[in-house]
Amino acid sequence: MVNVILSVIIAVLVINVKWLIIALMLPFQSANAARRKKKNAGKDSFLLKVLSAPYIILERLMRGGWERYMMFQVGVLPSCHLRKFIYRILGACIAPRVVFHFKTEIREPSRLIVMGGGNNWRQCDIRCKRRS
Repeated sequence: MVNVILSVIIAVLVINVKWLIIALMLPFQSANAARRKKKNAGKDSFLLKVLSAPYIILERLMRGGWERYMMFQVGVLPSCHLRKFIYRILGACIAPRVVFHFKTEIREPSRLIVMGGGNNWRQCDIRCKRRS
């Protein structure tokens, strides 16, 4: 009986380890997004460089694949409010009544601007470009 309980606990930990790593790396990734925004504006902060260092190291170790993997995992979250919250943390400018549906994958949220324009999706203004 103890072996069954122990194997179930190990299985649950193995299944949820990706979410633990994503939750641990989210503050560093948001610091990196803020650093990129300030760097594009001509201001570079030493504190943001230090805070984003673990994310930059992980990104280089995974050859740029961490952000893509994380955005895919965020896209399959069952809560659209949680997806929107994570995209805002990562630097996206999102209007209040915008909904990101299941499997919505944004490649670089720090460049995303979504302005609500109406009830129809064709009226919504979505821009994802370089900010100057």
